Amino acid sequence: NREMQKHFSAMPDKVLMHDAWLALIAYSFGCVDEVKAPLVKYRRHNTNLAFLKSYRKKTQAERLLNHLRHLLVKNNYLAEQLELVEMFDKQYHHLLDEKQAGLVTLFLGLKNKSYFRKMVVFRFFFRKHWL
Repeated sequence: NREMQKHFSAMPDKVLMHDAWLALIAYSFGCVDEVKAPLVKYRRHNTNLAFLKSYRKKTQAERLLNHLRHLLVKNNYLAEQLELVEMFDKQYHHLLDEKQAGLVTLFLGLKNKSYFRKMVVFRFFFRKHWL
């Protein structure tokens, strides 16, 4: 829509996750709705992760070990997302409504929190209540 068009070209060069940036623009300034029909034909390639013969879903024990690694080694969970939302906030905070600004502030408040807290808040709050 026209409101979103105004903001597409203002994407900073530092943004690495372009689709996430556009999603923030859409949820903040546009109209968002679910499209249940496929928009493109699904193409299967030999290099798709889901079709690799060597690919297998992680076991519960492997997932638990991964969580423990994050807890004990390096807490970089959501680091890229936090950086992206920080850039978005610097550029658009003055245009967000009170609810949107509050959600952004709440999300950015996760920056120095523990891995476990980030994981729980993100999974059980932000996945349901994003901008």
